[in-house]
Amino acid sequence: FHLLLFESKASAYEFYHALKCSSDNAGLSEPKDRYEAFMRMVHEWRHLKMLKRSGRGHDPLGAENTRPGECAVMCPACPQPGMNLPQEWETVPAMQSWLYTVFLAIDANFRLKHKNVSSDEADPALGNGWAYFVEEKDYKSYLATQLGDVQEKSTCSGHAAINLADTKASRGLAATGVGTVDCSRHSFKLPHGVGDLQKGEKYINMDYMFFSALQTYPIKAFFVSYDIACQWSKKLWTRMLTMPPTLQFDGGGKVMDFGVPKFHLPAHKEPCQTLYSLNFLPFVGRTDGEAPEHGWANVNPVVSSTKEMGPGSRRDTLDDFFGDWNWKKVAGMGRTLLKKMEEAVDQRLEHAIMHHNFESALDSSAVSTWTALVEAWEADRSKPNPYERKGEVMTGAKVRLELAQDEAQELQKGNDLSLHAEISPSILISMGLELEDQQRRLTVDIVAAGSGATDLQQTKLQHQMNVLQHRLEKWSSIQVLYMPLVARQRNKDGDDPALAESTAAELQPHRYKLWLPSSKPELSSVLLQNDKWKLCYAQGFGALEELRQYLRLRSYLLDFKKNNIRGQGSNTRARNTLKGVEAKIQASAAKYRAAHTALKILGRSLGTVGWEGTLQVLKDEHIRGLSTREDGKSEGRRTVSWIWQTIGVSGNENADLQESLQIEWCRSRARANRWSEEVTLLTEEMRRVLAFFASKANWWHDRASKRDGVRDDLCEGLSAYA
Repeated sequence: FHLLLFESKASAYEFYHALKCSSDNAGLSEPKDRYEAFMRMVHEWRHLKMLKRSGRGHDPLGAENTRPGECAVMCPACPQPGMNLPQEWETVPAMQSWLYTVFLAIDANFRLKHKNVSSDEADPALGNGWAYFVEEKDYKSYLATQLGDVQEKSTCSGHAAINLADTKASRGLAATGVGTVDCSRHSFKLPHGVGDLQKGEKYINMDYMFFSALQTYPIKAFFVSYDIACQWSKKLWTRMLTMPPTLQFDGGGKVMDFGVPKFHLPAHKEPCQTLYSLNFLPFVGRTDGEAPEHGWANVNPVVSSTKEMGPGSRRDTLDDFFGDWNWKKVAGMGRTLLKKMEEAVDQRLEHAIMHHNFESALDSSAVSTWTALVEAWEADRSKPNPYERKGEVMTGAKVRLELAQDEAQELQKGNDLSLHAEISPSILISMGLELEDQQRRLTVDIVAAGSGATDLQQTKLQHQMNVLQHRLEKWSSIQVLYMPLVARQRNKDGDDPALAESTAAELQPHRYKLWLPSSKPELSSVLLQNDKWKLCYAQGFGALEELRQYLRLRSYLLDFKKNNIRGQGSNTRARNTLKGVEAKIQASAAKYRAAHTALKILGRSLGTVGWEGTLQVLKDEHIRGLSTREDGKSEGRRTVSWIWQTIGVSGNENADLQESLQIEWCRSRARANRWSEEVTLLTEEMRRVLAFFASKANWWHDRASKRDGVRDDLCEGLSAYA
């Protein structure tokens, strides 16, 4: 049953009743109920197997002498002083010391809930704190001292992990989930790195697990990835002072850096996407920071049984699963590292060549300047960020201001371009673009309502149509002052809003043609065409920014739904939310395409060129988030949609070009460096694995003869097992 459980995730209840059916499948002679005895036997069996495999049976002082976390299966590839590190590891030069960094990853799993059943007194853990879970009594004692703690709100992307920490539904639950600290490079659960969450992913819980796990490693340097690292890391050392004295240490003696896992990064604000990017930070290789996510799929199927268990049985059961997960990682370590090395060697060569070819085409003095910038930023991230675009972003408001200032200058020269007391040429075109956007939104609402719209929906739509119709009439009456040829065109087409039937059923303002300068340039002056071109250029950038924002939101919501939402009602609400976001994505795409089409038409009329490289044609396959893997490639292989590479312009084409070249050179350098670091790191990890196994073999050899005064047959058994 023990091995079957690991592979099939079948519960003890299901296994027991399968045995029961094999004895009497017709139910004619009910066998004696042995279920409770079977459960006790399974619990004890797990515990004894864990003690045996960790060598506790060879200790003369017995199992009660077991130290916290001693029964955990350790990662052979991570730095373990005294096991797999060279004697001089603490005195190596600074440029080599990064090889002895411990990479950690933090995450929470809200599927691993636990109902408020039984108690630690009635159902104690047999190995409390001996493996992966923290010692329960000390953990709860600490939490009791922090009852008044108020979680500070996030200032980045509204992370649910932070902002919902105090509102997580916990009725009837002893634990709303489990938090964990893993080895980030190899996905091992760490000793004393797992604990229950009482009400969401609160700092007080995650801090305790983090500082508990750190006790395993007498190492100087750590790199910690966490999906809310940008917020969680800010006051970490201050919060450490509230920890029990046994978990505190001198922060000055540690070097600790932080990053956001690659999959979670797109949900963060723009500054975080470079400051905490594992693609750009030095000395992390190709670490993705998503280690805990890899392991949740293995343990999630047992939730249906563990949530009903007593607290001690549940912790021992999950400890058992985490131990099996770690052991399988140990058994497959050789194949895993070899596969990673084969890929890394190829990618290192490919990206080194690509970076060299790119760099050789650039001005050497510019490269020297960029090198100094990026190296300074890598040493101190408060310095200017070379990966961020510093040029001003083109916005509609900025263009409208520029056009108004141009009109003011013309007035000072005695040239009054306005033909209306309140509406200048640029304001007319701006209003036209706004009306065009309202028409698109109304069209989407009408299609969404469909033929089966309710009376309330029809009333709301009719109100929107009436408001838009009134605005169109007012705008069109002013438009003819600046574009008199439009009146003839409208009379020709028979779509003058003033001549439309007054009955609500026949009013279709969303289909009314505005005849803006881009529709038919010959109907308007060069001045209006130029104003429209500038406003559409800004509209293109604005629509792209909206599109990127909603794509980030969609990625975040999909991830949150996958990991945290269960039940038909909750999933229905989540799908409706996602449906709304998807509609906004399509609306932003339509807005961009309208602007691009206008730019293309007006560009031919005005002879404006050079903009197509920045505002490109938007195809459906381009509308994807940074975390999407349609092409099976990640940032390290660089195949992101062009929409994520277009941010804005400064108005100075040469400055824009130099800034774009700088950012692309920095990214190219980062890709080449990360793959080079990965090869170096994998080489060191392979050496550490062999050293760990040799050290562990010696440990078992010494263990074989550790117990004295036992029977000969028991002594032989201990020696044979060791």
